[in-house]
Amino acid sequence: MLSREIVGLLLCPQCRQGGLDASCDEANGRLRSGRLICNLCRATYAVDEGIPYLKPGKIENDPEWETWRHHLDGFAARRTLRSTIMSSPREERWSQKMQAFGEFVNVPDGRILDVGCGPGNLRRILDPKYVTYFGIDPLPVAEVEGFPFVCAVAESIPFRAGTFSSVVVRSALDHFRDLNAFFEEVSRVLTDDGQVFLEQVVHKSSGFDGVVRDSLHAVKDLIDGVRTRKQRKSAPKHMRDFSQESLMLAVEHGGFEVSRSQAHHSNWYTPTQMFFNLRRRGRKPDCQQSN
Repeated sequence: MLSREIVGLLLCPQCRQGGLDASCDEANGRLRSGRLICNLCRATYAVDEGIPYLKPGKIENDPEWETWRHHLDGFAARRTLRSTIMSSPREERWSQKMQAFGEFVNVPDGRILDVGCGPGNLRRILDPKYVTYFGIDPLPVAEVEGFPFVCAVAESIPFRAGTFSSVVVRSALDHFRDLNAFFEEVSRVLTDDGQVFLEQVVHKSSGFDGVVRDSLHAVKDLIDGVRTRKQRKSAPKHMRDFSQESLMLAVEHGGFEVSRSQAHHSNWYTPTQMFFNLRRRGRKPDCQQSN
C-alpha cells in the first residue's frame, strides 16, 4: 500500500539526502506502478503493484554482499516452504509467541516500523486507531495491500530521520549483514525518545538442555535446506548465531541498552526466544527484567 503521503516520508537510499518524487499510476489514492525519482541525485526506483523497491545499487552488485545475497535466496525458499507446509501445532506456537511479544511491546500509539516484516503479521495485534504500522523487508510480500510496505534492507532504511517512535525486529537480526549499520539507521529514523523491540533466538551451547535445543534447531535448518534444494553450500542459514552475551555486546556497540527483557519458551526442544526493549544509551527510563 503506497500513497503520496507515504512517499513524503521516504529518503533516497542511494545518496541518503534527497527525497523522492512519484511518477506512478494512481487509483483511489494509491500508487500502483511506475517509479520514484530522487529529487537530489536523480536515482530512480521501480514501483510494481504498489511495492517500491528501494535497495541501494551496491546491494545488487557489491562483492561484499554476495554471501548475503546467496543467504537471502535460501531464506526466500525456506520461507515459501514453511508457508505451504505450516502445521497446526507450529501455527499455534507462532500465534502464542506473537501474542506474548505483542503484550511485551504494548506500544500505545505512534508510527512503528517492522524491519524484516515478512507478511506483516505483527500489525494484527496492534490497534490501528492509535498505531500506524510500516514494514520493510528485502523480499517482496503478497500481503502489502494491508499496510505501507517497502522492499528495502535493514542497513539502509529508506525513511527520513525521526519518522518512527518505535522499531521492531522479530527473529530477523540474525539475517542482517551489518549490525552496526543497522543500529545507526535505527538511531537515525527514531524520534528522540524512540525505542526498539527485539525478538531473537539465543543459543546456549553449554549444559544438556542447551546442547539439545541447539542441536535440534540445527537439524531443522538442515531439513529445510534439503527440502528447498536452494541453499548454496557457501551460504549460511543465518548470517550469525547469538548467545545472549554476544547479542548484548552487539546492542552496546550499536549505542543502545536494554530497558526490559523477557524469556519466551515455545516448547522444551526449541532455543530460547528473548524479547528485549532497547533505548539509546542514557535514555533508559527504568530497569526491570522478567523471566
